[in-house]
Amino acid sequence: MNMKKALKSSMAVQRIPGGLILFFFLAVFTAGPVLSSAHAAITPNEVYGRFDLAAKQLDVILKASGGVPDRTGILAEKGLKPMHVYQMAVSCIEAIHIYQLKNSITPVPIIIATPRKYTPGDVLKLADIVVTEVNRIARHKGIQVLGQDAGAFSGKTPTHVFSRVAAVYLKISALSGLKQITPNEVFAQMFRAQDDAKSILGRIDPARRYRVDVPDSPPGLTPGDVLAETLKARESLNETRAHFGLTPVPVPVLKPGAKILPTDVFIQTQIIIAEMKIIKIATGTVSATPLPVPVTGKTPSDVHQQAVTLEYLLGQIGALEKLVKIMETK
Repeated sequence: MNMKKALKSSMAVQRIPGGLILFFFLAVFTAGPVLSSAHAAITPNEVYGRFDLAAKQLDVILKASGGVPDRTGILAEKGLKPMHVYQMAVSCIEAIHIYQLKNSITPVPIIIATPRKYTPGDVLKLADIVVTEVNRIARHKGIQVLGQDAGAFSGKTPTHVFSRVAAVYLKISALSGLKQITPNEVFAQMFRAQDDAKSILGRIDPARRYRVDVPDSPPGLTPGDVLAETLKARESLNETRAHFGLTPVPVPVLKPGAKILPTDVFIQTQIIIAEMKIIKIATGTVSATPLPVPVTGKTPSDVHQQAVTLEYLLGQIGALEKLVKIMETK
């Protein structure tokens, strides 16, 4: 398998109980250069503190509401960057938006991450939004006072922050009644990643001479099978990074016998979506990642099919770029 839409305000469809469909215009937030320079001195320590505060506040709400996430991801990541944290934080805001819609709370606008280099200051801005919205949810539920002390931390890296943001995401999901991520959520994220890969390939070659002829995944696969394929996709991304002269991001090693859940695969999709923004910059691709489209009835085998297709697409980026350059010289 290793063969190696411009940003705009969008209308989203949100289904709520009873089968009704509400249409919402999503206000698009983009953090420009001013934000980056204004927060040049911000470190991962401050960002970690804000998300740690959000996590603790969510614990209070969950204790009053019942239901906490079964667990967070199990893979030990290394070398993650602010862009990975930013993407995970964007998903937190998406999850808050969905919860608020379902509970008749004016929803926070959706954030759309465009291809550019992100800084801890950019992530801190999203952390502030998350804390603000968590407090709004608490007040709506009649919980009047939440602790506001972010605490002081040292020695934190973007990888530490990413782990804390992932925990916040899972707590928000649990608040919505989803104690564990399901194949449906992972399928939607894989589809987003595929769209990004196709946008990159289309930018490289407007004739779109890439292939999608992957075999169907067999029935009865497990989240572990999906995760293994997702890690292959990350390896393909590293090969693509090398092609463009970029430093690879370490891919975690899956320990034998580890119990893998859809949650673990979901977290990997966020890293992949973040990674592709760097490839977009390298290829001049300006499209934003599309919003997730809710799906139902998906199995690990369905998700595996999406992961295989994604890995196949990613594996073609470097080769197609070389081919186009050769053809341009003839």
